[in-house]
Amino acid sequence: MPQQLEPGHELREAMHKKLGKVHQLGYLAPGEIKSLTSYFTIPKGKGNIRMVYDGTKSGLINAMWAPWFAMPMVESHL
Repeated sequence: MPQQLEPGHELREAMHKKLGKVHQLGYLAPGEIKSLTSYFTIPKGKGNIRMVYDGTKSGLINAMWAPWFAMPMVESHL
């Protein structure tokens, strides 16, 4: 199902800029699609955004679930 466009031209332009950087780093590449991850933006100051990638819709979160992990406690540092 296609993702909805972000409202507002400035927000979409900022999103394209952020996704362009992710593409340049090699995290996205043309070719066969093996995994879809939706995303949305959160305003971060004037003219800047934070991209939030949502792995729940694709099932990624369920596939990466770990039954246990150690949470650091103050006692472990002492």
